Amino acid sequence: MTDAPTGPPVVAEHPTVAALQRGGELRVHVRSGLMSTALSRFGMQLVMFGSTILLARLLSPDDYGLYAIVATVVGFVTLFIDAGFAAAVIQAPVLTQKLATTAFYANAAMAVLTAVVVVILARPVAALVDEPDLVTLMPLAAVTMLLSVNAINVAFMRRSMRFELENRLSLAGQVLSTGTTVVCALLGFGPYALIAGPIADRLLMLVGSTSLVRWHPTGRPDRRAFDQLWLFTRGYTGYAVLDYWARNTDKVILARLAPVAELGLYSRALNLATLTTRQGVEVLTRVFFPTFSKLADEPVRLASSWLLLLRAAALVSLPVCVGLASVSDLFVLVAFGPRWSGVSPLLLLLAAACFFTTLTAMANPVYQALGRTGQQFKIGLVTSAMMIGAMLAGALLDGAIGLAWGMLAVGPVVFAVTVGPVMQLVRVPLRAVLLLLLRSLVLGTAMAVSTLLTRSLVHETPVWLQLASCVVVGGAVWATGGYLLERDLMERVLRRGGRGRVG
Repeated sequence: MTDAPTGPPVVAEHPTVAALQRGGELRVHVRSGLMSTALSRFGMQLVMFGSTILLARLLSPDDYGLYAIVATVVGFVTLFIDAGFAAAVIQAPVLTQKLATTAFYANAAMAVLTAVVVVILARPVAALVDEPDLVTLMPLAAVTMLLSVNAINVAFMRRSMRFELENRLSLAGQVLSTGTTVVCALLGFGPYALIAGPIADRLLMLVGSTSLVRWHPTGRPDRRAFDQLWLFTRGYTGYAVLDYWARNTDKVILARLAPVAELGLYSRALNLATLTTRQGVEVLTRVFFPTFSKLADEPVRLASSWLLLLRAAALVSLPVCVGLASVSDLFVLVAFGPRWSGVSPLLLLLAAACFFTTLTAMANPVYQALGRTGQQFKIGLVTSAMMIGAMLAGALLDGAIGLAWGMLAVGPVVFAVTVGPVMQLVRVPLRAVLLLLLRSLVLGTAMAVSTLLTRSLVHETPVWLQLASCVVVGGAVWATGGYLLERDLMERVLRRGGRGRVG
């Protein structure tokens, strides 16, 4: 997959990591990790996609609007549960029992603290947006935080490159979460159903990861170990906070400037636009972050691996972003029905914006693997201000539609500001990235044109047939064009490629 080192690690691993690890070359672990994670995420995608269609008929835009507010507040506070401790365990050149134990207790303390904070915030947030139901919705959502004390166990899985263990748990958790949400929706619990599902998921992940890893902390937290963790986590957490609000201020803005139903429509559009791309980002970054950490002292191989990651992200996200943008109206009519027609114009803009969001996220594993979280935080200050400013300006001009236009307009600029320093860190030439973007532009244009031509030819047929025709034609164009433009990348994924340089 990459020109990765094949020998054993220089220093002995933590006993738990050593027990979990399997022998073989790093490139083999990367390939198997990508395949396992991709299959798991594909299964989760199918489950989420099916539940999205079903729940759109069981729940109302108001229900989703309330949940969007809860998810925004809870999602922000949740950032502080991990606070980068798990990532520090993965990235640490030498992982000791003291370091892991200290990270565990820090994670557990933050889980309790953040749950208390959410309960305290329930009434003020409910009063701020004038939604009394939030007084009970937010404390219920805080239960997920108390169940999120397994971050270090998950870090052990990723450091040992045993992605398949976490993937099985994630898929099982998604199935349980979806089933719980659907049953609660059928019983008439409204927005409470959207919170019950994540609680079931977190409970399964906690029990499953603990039983699989079989590690427990020993002794007390250590001050020196915490100082070592803090050197990494302060920049990591700072960037995570900035990135979170850059991505979620849109909901806060709309909660203040628009009716809750409009926020619900926007939330549905954003979830659809990011459903597949978010899964793709998680697949790639989950596997490549520990891989980059192992390659931190191999600059040539790190550069080759990162460029491969960027190309793979473009190839994976392109068909989803272009496809959804091209058939947004048809898709909403077929999947959700006329009641959700307001989602269509929002979905078109947000799907287009997600392409640059996906590529921008590929910079994060490099900053973190090299321990450059402070630099990542400083860049995040700039890009977050740009994103929030663009979203606010757009929302003031034209509500949710204006906000979506703002996100689309600022996307390429944020990509350039974020990825530019990474190119210098890993010494990837500008021409390699520009060539990648040019190939994506050509392929995306071909997909869009073919889809529009198909729509013009079948516009008098039933809506579902129009959608199916566009998907088939657009998919065929992507597969053909992708193979012609990214042949060596596809061959590597199919395990037929050679071991030459990437890019």
